[in-house]
Amino acid sequence: MIVVVGPSSEERAQRAAELASTEGLSMVAPYDDAATITGQGTVGLEIVEQLAWIEAVARRATDGPAVRGGPATGTLESFTVLVPVGGGGLASGVAVAVKSLRPDAVVLGVEPELAADARDSLVQGRIVTWSAEQVGRTIADGQRTAHIGQIPFAHLRRLLDGIVTVSEDEIARAMVRASREARLVLEPS
Repeated sequence: MIVVVGPSSEERAQRAAELASTEGLSMVAPYDDAATITGQGTVGLEIVEQLAWIEAVARRATDGPAVRGGPATGTLESFTVLVPVGGGGLASGVAVAVKSLRPDAVVLGVEPELAADARDSLVQGRIVTWSAEQVGRTIADGQRTAHIGQIPFAHLRRLLDGIVTVSEDEIARAMVRASREARLVLEPS
């Protein structure tokens, strides 16, 4: 079943709750829910797992400056994880998982300039709400949330090393580059 509703997060949540109630369905929160965040944290676990593989290759290939401790203990000197921030569930889950396993990792949130409510929230120390008209300007439709969730906000305040914003042009160029160089078709978020 496809149900069309308005563009705001509130409209979508209200309609989903109505359907869950009338149809006997379960409501799965997209980002402001501990179980959802835990599930999204598996992305962070996978990143750390793949990093271990990269470090093993580095140990065999070199004992140069990119590897701390040389071939016997080789770990990458540092690594940075970039994670998109919409409602904050994915970013929160990834930050919790990565920082738990690799506290030395740098985890940065990435948000469109035209939907930077999470950046504003982190800077102001409170959840800031943007209007649907404001966030609707970005092509990164997965990041068109009016505000970050309360649970993700608490995690990101504690664990995120920073947040960067990107322009619409940078988003478009990244999509083109991924398509040309990696043969990947990316969603803008």
